[in-house]
Amino acid sequence: MVAVILHILFVTLLTTAATALDDHIPAAEIPVWRIAQLRSAADTTSPAINEHEQRGRNACGWIGVQVRPMTKLFAASLGMAVPHGAIFEQPERGSPAANAGIHKNDVITTINGSPLMRSSDFLPIISRRAPGTTISLTTRRNGQLIRVRVRLGSSECP
Repeated sequence: MVAVILHILFVTLLTTAATALDDHIPAAEIPVWRIAQLRSAADTTSPAINEHEQRGRNACGWIGVQVRPMTKLFAASLGMAVPHGAIFEQPERGSPAANAGIHKNDVITTINGSPLMRSSDFLPIISRRAPGTTISLTTRRNGQLIRVRVRLGSSECP
């Protein structure tokens, strides 16, 4: 319990320090990837972080597709009571996403079994994984749930 409280305090301190590191930009305006970097630095027990230490911090997981936020209207059309997840854009040709069969307008709802609540969480979750790691995505396409396994490519860390 004490370790959890100390971890939360440390992450809070790092998030607050991000304001100073980013030229006094209010914490609410700091890019999500910047906060994720700081939180990742605090989480030294994460397997993804340990993999980055072994491979070097300049290579991050990448699948080659952007996401956009889930809207209330689109979520309602899918029968979702609470909007969550994200909507895939067109995958880059030859990217891990394209090779795994992800299509434009597929809706991603989970990554490795954990719910994706906001589209802004997608990039930090993917980029914290080491290149070469295989992840499992649950998506919806035309009313059907589809599980997709994607082997992450490599990209420069955000």
